[in-house]
Formats: sequence, structure tokens, C-alpha cells
Amino acid sequence: CGSRPKGCASEPSRWESVVRLEAQGQAGLLDRVSTITHAGNVAASLCAKLSLEPPCRLFAAARHNYGEPVRCGEGWSRYVNASYSFAPESAALADEGARPARRVVSETSSRVAADYAVVKASEGPFEWVIRGKYHEWKRDLVIDDVSVRSGQEGCEY
Repeated sequence: CGSRPKGCASEPSRWESVVRLEAQGQAGLLDRVSTITHAGNVAASLCAKLSLEPPCRLFAAARHNYGEPVRCGEGWSRYVNASYSFAPESAALADEGARPARRVVSETSSRVAADYAVVKASEGPFEWVIRGKYHEWKRDLVIDDVSVRSGQEGCEY
């Protein structure tokens, strides 16, 4: 299940590009795992890591954490073990740090498929910021490689 995308460095830790999801709204853990899985596959198909807002901004805590707020100091690794099926020891989520100089921004969900083609055809490291909600564009973008998983369900996460 899943293989290293063609043209990518064999070790994902060497991937310099980032796909950053912003303004995704709040939801529960299963919704976030689905987003990480599928958006992570999009990122992996571009030899990029996935970046998300912190869990405290993306979880609907009152409904999904026994009414307790999720502390902003907690990272995604507390909730999800996202790795690549072809390199399980490599984290699929990007560390916050330096951002590549070349930046593409998809302000709406309707721009995602077109911007994917632009990013895929370009060379060198990039940061692709997607502000359109994942559940609005996920069906418009078909990716062949299934690369991101968690320890929970084989190739699906």
C-alpha cells in the first residue's frame, strides 16, 4: 500500500516543500484524521510535508474533549501518529520553521485543482497555502499515490 512518489528524495525528512492548510474551522478528531490522511496524500504526491494549524484551533473542544479546552502547547503528535507507508519512521506533518520563498495561495476551494497542477509542474521548494476548506475541494482533486497513514488503519491513515 502506497509507494514513494516519483521524483521525490527517498527520505521524506529531506523534503523542503510544504502544503499548509489554513482556515479549516473546528471539528472532532476523526474529521481531523481524515483531513490529515487525504491532505497528507496530496502533499506527499508533491514531495511536500503537510502543515496544519495547532490542534487547539482545529478541535471543537467543548463537544469532543469532555468539555475541556485543548491546550495550545500540545502538538499534533499527542493526537495523531501520521507517517508515510513507504517510510513509517518519517513524520508526515511539517515542523514549524523556515518557509520556502516560492509561495502559491489557494484562497478558495475552487482554485485548489488548478493550483495543484501549477505546483506539480514547477521546480524547487515551495509553500502552497490552501485556505479553501478541505471537505469542499477533496473530491475535485484526484491523487493516485496513497502515502500517508497512521497506526490505526493501515494505508488509510
